Amino acid sequence: MAATGASQSPQAGGASPAPSASAASATPTVATTPPKPVLKLSVTLVGANDSNDALSLAAPLGAPVSLILVVKEPPAGHPRGGLRIFPFLSQGEQPAAIATAKIHTGESNATATESTPVTLDKPGQIAFSLEFDRLRPGKTYKGQLFLTSADLLHHWDITLTTEGRGTVAVDPVGTLKFVTLPWKTETGSFSFTLYDKSEGGPYHHVRVRFEPSPSANSKALTSNFVLDTLSFWENDKRIDLARRGANAQRATDEAVTLTKARTFTTRVESLSPGEYSGMLHFAADETSDDAADARLPLLIQVRDVWWLPVVVILIGSVFGWFSSKYVVGAGKARDLSRQVKELRARADSLAHRSSIPRGGWEFPSEAVSLGFARLGITLNRLAKLTASAVEVLFRADEIEQLRQGADLRLGALESLRDTRLLVQSGSADGRPAAELAITHLLRSATDLLDQPTFGATEQANLTKLLDAVKTWADDRFAPFVDAYQQAILARRRGNDCPDQQDIDSLDEKLLLIRTQLKDLVKLLPDEPTIKGQTALTDLGASDKKVARTLLLWRERNQPWSDALAGADKAGEMLDKLFQLVDAKFWEALKIAANNGELVLDRKFTSQEKPRTYEVVEIDLKSDTPGFEVQRLRDHPMRVRWRIESPPRGAAVRTTETDGLTLVQYFPSAGNVTVSATLCWEGQKIPIPIETPQPGQTETRNSFEVVANPEYGKRWRFITEWTQYAAIAVAALFAIVTAMGTQYDSTFGTMTQYLTMFVWAAGAGTGGNLFSQLGASSAPGGAAATLK
Repeated sequence: MAATGASQSPQAGGASPAPSASAASATPTVATTPPKPVLKLSVTLVGANDSNDALSLAAPLGAPVSLILVVKEPPAGHPRGGLRIFPFLSQGEQPAAIATAKIHTGESNATATESTPVTLDKPGQIAFSLEFDRLRPGKTYKGQLFLTSADLLHHWDITLTTEGRGTVAVDPVGTLKFVTLPWKTETGSFSFTLYDKSEGGPYHHVRVRFEPSPSANSKALTSNFVLDTLSFWENDKRIDLARRGANAQRATDEAVTLTKARTFTTRVESLSPGEYSGMLHFAADETSDDAADARLPLLIQVRDVWWLPVVVILIGSVFGWFSSKYVVGAGKARDLSRQVKELRARADSLAHRSSIPRGGWEFPSEAVSLGFARLGITLNRLAKLTASAVEVLFRADEIEQLRQGADLRLGALESLRDTRLLVQSGSADGRPAAELAITHLLRSATDLLDQPTFGATEQANLTKLLDAVKTWADDRFAPFVDAYQQAILARRRGNDCPDQQDIDSLDEKLLLIRTQLKDLVKLLPDEPTIKGQTALTDLGASDKKVARTLLLWRERNQPWSDALAGADKAGEMLDKLFQLVDAKFWEALKIAANNGELVLDRKFTSQEKPRTYEVVEIDLKSDTPGFEVQRLRDHPMRVRWRIESPPRGAAVRTTETDGLTLVQYFPSAGNVTVSATLCWEGQKIPIPIETPQPGQTETRNSFEVVANPEYGKRWRFITEWTQYAAIAVAALFAIVTAMGTQYDSTFGTMTQYLTMFVWAAGAGTGGNLFSQLGASSAPGGAAATLK
């Protein structure tokens, strides 16, 4: 402040007089308060009208609204402030809709809140965004944004206008009527067209939801009509309208976009006969979910194909016709039963004689073959059929055909057994090439008998094979020598016989086996040498040289290859070498079994659970990578199987096989458990039983056998042409009357079929009475005679 008062003239001496105390006290200092800053002058909101602090924005649905607060001049004494937003209210409707708003500063780790702090201490820009919840399309919302700093306050009025939604429309399809079959996986299909009605497209992520009818139609069954019943296709490509995200199928991952009218085909999965109704609602990201034009009402009527009720009518007519024709075929039943018992006795004898073990080379017996199992199935089936006189009456031709087929297969198995025993008498013992050649021939013969059908063609081929096998029956004759020579040549030429290059490619760590194989290859006879040998002793020597080489080559990568090479170098007999390999491999099997590397595995048939009288194969295999189960086939061990199965309590059966597969059938339903034990020279290795996992009722070697519907009763009756005519008249009457009154648009319920059956049975009974007017037999009409 400037001092007040008149200026004084200078005094003598040039010095100014000192001011008096009264003059000093007359001019005091006054303290002033700085003016309060105004936020409106310090900050502005980009896009807002400065005159009324109003801001109008277009708010896209589902996206935040970006704003910028500009600090023009920091308000003095207010370096910190805060932004706060309140809910917005829709305009022009009662009650008003409330949209919750939150502020997000744009930082990646920041959380959107209703208020957020801001810095006002220097000029600059503060970017933030408003995030809204539950904004409706095509509406106007108003709200306020506040800026505060201590005792300062300023606000802006914000008006939001949301964009409108487009409209997807679909044309109606009317009532859909489908005719189906019970075993069809698809009931039918229909097409519909989606198009842009409001020209507001394109529309992204087009989707559909299904709304069932609120009230069930009186004709409808218990509805299995849901969205999963429908699948949508375009140009034979499945379109993902019903599922998105993780539930989308791999072939339908692409989102559906509608830029022009598109026609889709809807396939309706299997529906039971009846009437179904509901509504398909189509929507997209740019449309409303409840648009009336995007609704497709569905009314589907499903009925069975016309010929199914006709078949039921025919069956009912036949049932009514033959209900009074019960004829007993006791004589024929007794005769067939006796023949089946004879066949079973021969089969039992075949199994007993084939199971007698012997020393030396031996081919698996017929009793453990698939062909013998098929024979057993047929014999059991025949025993069941011939136990009932009614079965014999109605299925005489089928039973006779089965009996002839069983007789032919059993005779072939007996011929194979006799031939096998003939060549196993000792001529091939100690001659590896002969044993292998005979094995191949007998295996081909066994494969013929393993086929589902065995007729005249198979019998002729079997005869040729058995004649070839008999060539090996006696080594005193020239055919044996010629066949033996060719067998040795075949092994010498085979891919399994190594040459020097193969041996050189072995790992250098296998020094002993490489060295011994090189020595053996040098001693191998060549083809001219073998062809020039006619004496069995010479051929036997060549055979053993080839066998030694093949044995060492086969075992080259095994842990015992060094021991084998050493034994061969020491001059051990060929049988001793095989014995050494078998013993070493047996010890390895013990370790593998203890480690759980050997398991039993049932081969699945056409059904998840095996059925009665169905061939079931159970393999001995390994789940461990690198363990060669096929190697077990080269070992002379046997597999002893134990089968616990129905029918009467827990029946236990045991059998032995030379191979790794058990072939069985089960005449009765129930639980079955199979276990196996490896046997060799008095030693045993049990295969561990697989234990069920939590929630598991079956394992690979413990399973349930279910009843086979194919082995139920199927009756057939032979009658005269006049009786056929009467049946036809009765069936025609039932078809015309029942189809005209019962076959409506939703036909297919069990009650409707039963009604038709009873209707037709009554008509058939009437036809039977008509037929008896010309019959000369006992009541019930003329009886068929079995010849």
